[in-house]
Amino acid sequence: MNITATLLNSGNFVVKEMSINGFGDKVLWQSFDYPTNTLLPRMKLGVNHRTGRNWSITSWFSANNPVAGAFTLEWDPSRHRLIIRRRGAVYWTSGDLKDYIYEDRPDLKLKKFENIGDGYDPYNYIYNFVTVTNDDEDYMSYFLEIDPDRTPDFRKISGLKLNYDGSMYDHDGKGNYSYIISDNNSSLTESDCRDNCWKWNDCECVGYSATTESGCVYWKGKDSQFVQSLDGSEIKIYVLISGARKQKKEEEEDLDSHCWKWKEELDKLMTLEDNDGGNGHDLRLFTYSSILAATNSFSSENKLGGGGFGPVYKGKMVEGQDIAVKVLSRRSDQGLLEFKTELILISNIQHVNLVKLLGFCIHGDEKMIVYDYMPNKSLDFYLFDRAKKELLNWDTRFNIIEGIAQGLLYLHKYSRLRIIHRDLKAGNILLDDNMNPKISDFGLAKIFKQNVIEANTDRRAGTYGYMAPEYAMQGIYSVKSDVYSFGVLVLEIVSGQKNNSFHNEEGPLNLVEYAWELWSKDAALELVDPTLKSSCSHIDQLQRCIHVGLLCLENRATDRPTTEDVLSMLRNETMMLPMPKCPAFVSGSSVVYELENVKSEKFSANGLSMSAIDGR
Repeated sequence: MNITATLLNSGNFVVKEMSINGFGDKVLWQSFDYPTNTLLPRMKLGVNHRTGRNWSITSWFSANNPVAGAFTLEWDPSRHRLIIRRRGAVYWTSGDLKDYIYEDRPDLKLKKFENIGDGYDPYNYIYNFVTVTNDDEDYMSYFLEIDPDRTPDFRKISGLKLNYDGSMYDHDGKGNYSYIISDNNSSLTESDCRDNCWKWNDCECVGYSATTESGCVYWKGKDSQFVQSLDGSEIKIYVLISGARKQKKEEEEDLDSHCWKWKEELDKLMTLEDNDGGNGHDLRLFTYSSILAATNSFSSENKLGGGGFGPVYKGKMVEGQDIAVKVLSRRSDQGLLEFKTELILISNIQHVNLVKLLGFCIHGDEKMIVYDYMPNKSLDFYLFDRAKKELLNWDTRFNIIEGIAQGLLYLHKYSRLRIIHRDLKAGNILLDDNMNPKISDFGLAKIFKQNVIEANTDRRAGTYGYMAPEYAMQGIYSVKSDVYSFGVLVLEIVSGQKNNSFHNEEGPLNLVEYAWELWSKDAALELVDPTLKSSCSHIDQLQRCIHVGLLCLENRATDRPTTEDVLSMLRNETMMLPMPKCPAFVSGSSVVYELENVKSEKFSANGLSMSAIDGR
């Protein structure tokens, strides 16, 4: 017996038994009989009546998980149409095939799909579909023609991919054509469809329609002409036209450079999946009614606090789980961009010292983020209250300092995305049952490429008193900006005082200056919170924390330690530390003067939103 295995140019891996005379070779096995989530040219969708084999493709569970997902693409031989099923139920159909054109997808016959290859000129494919019906088989297949006017210098395999959310892409997932998805929820109104379409509108949804029979139908992609070409039908189709961008140039570049990534991530986050976390993240899409029930219709008794983003409410789900709901204020400067940033970033990172994001809710103009509830609220709730601060002994405070440093180290070095928080402060440190710290509020965070050291922005945002001088004055931010904020936090935790709580005209400008004055007089321990009098056995550790805090506050960003160095200095009691230099915001009035002249920026002071800084 002569057996051969061949990988064909089509991508089909074929195992054959060769005949003696070279004729009548028998196919023993071929990979095209076992398609996964991509239908390559000359693959089959349909049924082999002789063997009973059913050819179909199945989506992945998520973008990064190849386990079989919720959707299958099949061929319906009785009506000659394509069907996408979600867990067995019909989710989408192509319409019956008539004269080699699908009723609901005329583009599938001759529409050209533009593919952009990395580093190559664009070229066009023409998808031609064929059907075969005989006693043995009943199937659909297709082959590709390359536009003769734009023949490429190379060939590559392209195919139709069934995505994890039930949509169909070309093989690269980056074509300029539009495609259709529907949710089959007949209870949705036209306004519901519009709201859902708008939430994708940064890069995706170009049109929608609503029918009582099929619910919402969305056209997603970039080709609004495709939507308009269907105007002859009885169904009203609405085409979205986005308004002119009003953001500054830096924001445009930031959005443009991350546009595709955002499209990809928001598909995972905001897909109308069955709200079971099957959207590529362990996130739940909460219904508005469930949020109302959990928070007692956002009653004042359930309000935990608020900030620049909006109010935060405690809630209890029907199943008994406690949640915290952060509501995006319509009047907030922190808008949709910050909302998306927080969703995308927190859904991509996991660490014991980072707050856990459970899900989100979008209801018309209302946007909410749902977190795991932290029963001990935030660090500032205890630290700056005369009575409550006594609950924070030194062991607890040092554990909080160390935990914040560990969370920062993960963000700066070990997470899949290198993240600069940009708003690290006591109000954004939540405390769990055991008073362990959780860094929260990533609405102002920025993603850095691994080889990028710093960046510049004209759109500065943050909290006065925690911002590094180079960021406040020049818009330059880096991991060292977070290190500066951490230094302020360390001094606040040791002293129990807010950095901006000093109001004496003749005294220190702030806590940082006060700490430096005491350090210069060799009296640093006078900074320690009086409620820690019983911590005599921890004097060396207290002194070391003040020392490390001042090192984090160096005027020059390059002189500040990295978060990795910070952790080493905190943990290693025998490690020799360099002497700190006069920190920023202390060496004269020039910094304060420049801050007074910063206008129309997004800052907050002690958690309150401000449109400009009033320097002191």
